[in-house]
Amino acid sequence: HLIERNISSARIPNFDVRMFGKNCVKTPGVLLSNPSSQIRHRANLRLANGHVKSTSMFSVDVSNGLHEELEILALKNKARAIGVALHDLETGFRFSLRGERWFHAASTIKVAVLLAVFRAADEGRLRLDDSLHVRNRFFSAADGSLFRVSQDRDATPELYAAIGRTAKISALAHAMICGSSNLAANLLLDFVGVEYARTVLREAQVAGVELRRGVEDHGAHERGINNEATPDGLLSLLAAIRGDFLTPESKREVIR
Repeated sequence: HLIERNISSARIPNFDVRMFGKNCVKTPGVLLSNPSSQIRHRANLRLANGHVKSTSMFSVDVSNGLHEELEILALKNKARAIGVALHDLETGFRFSLRGERWFHAASTIKVAVLLAVFRAADEGRLRLDDSLHVRNRFFSAADGSLFRVSQDRDATPELYAAIGRTAKISALAHAMICGSSNLAANLLLDFVGVEYARTVLREAQVAGVELRRGVEDHGAHERGINNEATPDGLLSLLAAIRGDFLTPESKREVIR
């Protein structure tokens, strides 16, 4: 859940640090997380002039400024803990603030599912234009009992109109990422399998992301079986998508 609110820009020289809401942007971001309430804020970090100087002294200054301002944001938002990882692909600038800390993964785990789906396509295990039966019935990772995801909590409620019919894997992947659909995520994870998805993460050398179950598996949650991730882990997951782990065709499809 992304919170929409207006706050003043952080005072980092030449930087514009702001909160943003649900609209997708393609600029570097960080997450501020409150583990108790599972509220996350995404902060948009970019230079006011669109450039970052590549000097080491500038990097130190920026890192110190980011550290200070993020701590201020955390205090203002009463976050119990924060974790931040940043990598600017154009300049190589990296920043990490308690990036090794574990958080409930929430919807960020859907990126791991996406990686597994496209890896499976690359290996010939599936085709993206294959169709899956759309159903709202899943087995809990805790005890195998049945559970359903809530349409009211899903960001893509229109997908529920397809229950009882079929949908292409590519369409489900799009709904999972662009619409953050819990139903689509569980359908895809159920199809490729949790163990296969975990194997893909290991093969991609993604440390710091633990995928253990589908979304809204409350029975598993009550028993402590949760998806978790660190900021550094999520950064390595995104790096795997942009790297050579997937075929060029799959990589283009994932990040377009």
